[in-house]
Amino acid sequence: HLQMGLDVLRVLQALVGDVLPSSNRQYYAELESDGNLIIYRGSAPCDNQGVLWESAKAGGYPLTPGAYFLIMQGDGKLAIYRGTGPGDRQGLVWASRADGGGSHFAILQDSGVLAVFRGSRPADNRGEVWGSDQSGGQ
Repeated sequence: HLQMGLDVLRVLQALVGDVLPSSNRQYYAELESDGNLIIYRGSAPCDNQGVLWESAKAGGYPLTPGAYFLIMQGDGKLAIYRGTGPGDRQGLVWASRADGGGSHFAILQDSGVLAVFRGSRPADNRGEVWGSDQSGGQ
């Protein structure tokens, strides 16, 4: 699980209600109970200052209450699935563009853009693959 304060998503997963903050604490991303990954202005849910980006609007999928998880996949896709975790995948809901194999990480940048990069961590950044400020995703 992601914990408040963890700024980088590698090949880990996030469940409904987990929060991914930007390092400057001006933005945070949260996976909602309807499968929508939302980037908010503010430092945490108690400081919500409005929506910046939504995966459901970007991907054009319907919102349905249930169990969901977000995962940084080995193929370079940041993906949302129905289910309680990787062993319980009940269908892909949304995914960023793919980049092929190798190490990738996702981070909510200080600009409020959720981005996927090649590399194992920010110190090993080998270029952006996808950002929430771009069109793309499924």
